[in-house]
Amino acid sequence: YQSSQGRSEANAVVSHKFSEKLSTGLMLHFNSQWAKTDLNNDNFIDAPLGNQMNMLNRWNYSSTSGWMLQAGVKYLYSKMAGGAWNYTEGIPQIPGNPWGYTSRINRIEDWAKIAKVFNSRPATSIGLQLSNTSHEQQSAYGTRGYNSSQNSFYANLIFQTYIGSTSHIIKLGASEMIDNYNETFEQNTYARQEQVPGAFAEYAWNPSSKFNAVAGLRYDYNNLFGGFATPR
Repeated sequence: YQSSQGRSEANAVVSHKFSEKLSTGLMLHFNSQWAKTDLNNDNFIDAPLGNQMNMLNRWNYSSTSGWMLQAGVKYLYSKMAGGAWNYTEGIPQIPGNPWGYTSRINRIEDWAKIAKVFNSRPATSIGLQLSNTSHEQQSAYGTRGYNSSQNSFYANLIFQTYIGSTSHIIKLGASEMIDNYNETFEQNTYARQEQVPGAFAEYAWNPSSKFNAVAGLRYDYNNLFGGFATPR
C-alpha cells in the first residue's frame, strides 16, 4: 500500500498445516510514514514520521486423545518523531528551537491455552491459560521525558466435571496475576508490583433445556488492597 501523503505499508499472511493435528499461521505488518504533511498550515506535521513493525505467530494442536493446545507470540516495534515542521530528531529542546517529541516502543506478548478433554467421562476437562507481556517505552515530549516498563504474567487453571449426572456441573479453579510497573516522568520515579492470587468454585444445575441455576464464589487477595470475595 502506498498513499499520496507518504505512508507505505506491507503485509504478509502465511499459514501451514503440518498434519491433521498441527498447524501454524504467521502474520507480518510493516508501515513507514516518511513524508511530512501539513494540510491545515499550522506549521506542525499532521502525522509523526517513523516506522512500525508487527509480527504475530500462532500455533494450534489437537489430538484424538483429547489434548488441545493454542499458543502464540506477538511482537511490536515502533519508532516515531513529530512536532513542529522544522523539527528533526536530535534537535535540543531549548528556547528558540522548534518543539518536537519522540517515542520508541518495544513490546512482546506470548500466551498459551492447554486443555485436556476426558473422552471417557462426559463434561469433564481441565484447562490452563498462560500469558506474559513485556512492554518498554522511551519517549520525550519537548523537555518532558517519560520512560516506562511493564512486565505482566497471568495464569488460570480450571477443572470441570459432574456429580451424579451431567445436570450437576461443578468447576474449580485457581489463578495468579503479577504486574510489575516502573515509570519515570521528569526525573520522578513511580514503581509498583501487584500480585493477585485467587481461587473459585462454581456449581451449575441444569435439569432441563428451559432452566439453569448457577452459584459460585471467588476469592482474590491483592498485596496492595487486601482480600475480597465475589459471590455469583
